[in-house]
Amino acid sequence: MQKSGIHKYLTPILMATSLIVSSLYLLRPIIDPDFFWHLKTGEWIWQYRKLPSEALFSYTPPPSLAIREYFALTEYWLSQLLYNFLYLSGGIGGIVFLRFIIVGAIVYFMIKRRHGDSILYWGLLIIFIISLLEIYPIERPQVFSFLYFAILLFLLEKVEDEVGRYTLPLLMLVWANSHGGYLIGQVTIVLYVLMEGIKFTHPSLRPMKKEGYKRLLVTGFSGIVFSLINPNTYHALEMVITMPAYHSYANIEYESTVEFFRRFNEQSIILYWFIMIFTLIGIIISLKRADITQIMLLAGTGFFSFVQVRYVPFFLIAALPVVSRCYSKEDIKKWGRALVILVVLVAILFFTWNEIPNIENIYAGGWIDKRLFPVDAAEFIIANDIRGNMYNHFDWGGYLIWRLSPERKVFADGRSLNDNIYWQSLAINMADAKEDAGIPRWKALLEAYGIRYIITTPFWVSGHAIPLVNELMKDKDWILVFSDSNSMVFVKDLPENYHIIKKCSIPKKILYR
Repeated sequence: MQKSGIHKYLTPILMATSLIVSSLYLLRPIIDPDFFWHLKTGEWIWQYRKLPSEALFSYTPPPSLAIREYFALTEYWLSQLLYNFLYLSGGIGGIVFLRFIIVGAIVYFMIKRRHGDSILYWGLLIIFIISLLEIYPIERPQVFSFLYFAILLFLLEKVEDEVGRYTLPLLMLVWANSHGGYLIGQVTIVLYVLMEGIKFTHPSLRPMKKEGYKRLLVTGFSGIVFSLINPNTYHALEMVITMPAYHSYANIEYESTVEFFRRFNEQSIILYWFIMIFTLIGIIISLKRADITQIMLLAGTGFFSFVQVRYVPFFLIAALPVVSRCYSKEDIKKWGRALVILVVLVAILFFTWNEIPNIENIYAGGWIDKRLFPVDAAEFIIANDIRGNMYNHFDWGGYLIWRLSPERKVFADGRSLNDNIYWQSLAINMADAKEDAGIPRWKALLEAYGIRYIITTPFWVSGHAIPLVNELMKDKDWILVFSDSNSMVFVKDLPENYHIIKKCSIPKKILYR
């Protein structure tokens, strides 16, 4: 009776804990720098009723649109329209509301796929929530791939019951027009078809009914065909294969989990490692009852998640039901529960406790963090009507697109549509001193692009000073007119800027020694 009572109350407690934990994270300010150009693109698509075919928000477009550039402009259109709709309905609060819908839907389909002991599963689910929300901003199209992957696995597991007969193709159609991660969906469908077919080679592999397999073939093929109905058709795979190497280097999501932990001290990745080790042990313990389709799915998502952190949620979504089933045997369930609950408690105290201040955002409406984005600097530029070509800090391109377009266009943003601009932006930020036409290269590049004002942060994310700022503070051609805790605005000493220089110039000796 006592054990039954503990079981009776512990499951609801864990359910309530998962709700509280996820809510604390979802009340964070917007932290993803690329979200804002997604939002602005959705506004443009809705306004003009078409997809962009050129770089709309920068004055440094690529000379021509290759597959990658066109893909970046068009692959997210359905997500971007949804962002625009919710922003028009409720401002940034509407985007926060969408966060709750997406995470709630992911958790719902994870619950629908639950196997084994409920206490064990809810504990694993809390670990999954913390691992996901610690690393991934929910206000970005990528999270739609996490949701659609969870739905896809649910439908594939129910294919014998005809649940996914019509739903799966529709899911793949929506996925392919929301985010390029639908390629994972295509691969997963092919894997299911192949592995379920192999099961027919021996009865011990527990093959499905032949009628169910025929339904899987038809449904899977239809899903792949429907996924090709998108602006990029089959070119998404080609884009992934031919992606320039520097994109992998510049985007931290392409880091391995080990490198991610080492470079950024992201300790929440330990939760992923725990689930991976826990999964491996569970499969070994239950090897005789293991399903080869599930093993191959976990092997694939496990490998890619370990070598590239962007795939971590896919592995966790695939693994949790399998892990729960493996540890639900009576002889190991007790210690499996105890270990998972212990990890849950440590994770909540170590990670989620820091998210409690986010509750204040409900009342303060602080959905955009001024420590991360140049909120006041953008207002300053608008209020003083600063014009001409802008040079901007790379990570702020998306925010400045949202705040300043279409009147003002950016030099660069997170899409990196022009490869040369990426490298030139790096040379400017690093204050490349190699002389070009008798002047340092960084200054020659500013001259070449006719830069009239600069908006930058004084420090990298690491806390080290940006060399460009040091040079600007010593250069007589550039006048500091705005400075706050995270941003600086410089204007070039030209007649067209005299009005702002006269009114707002800040003596550099105050800030620079």
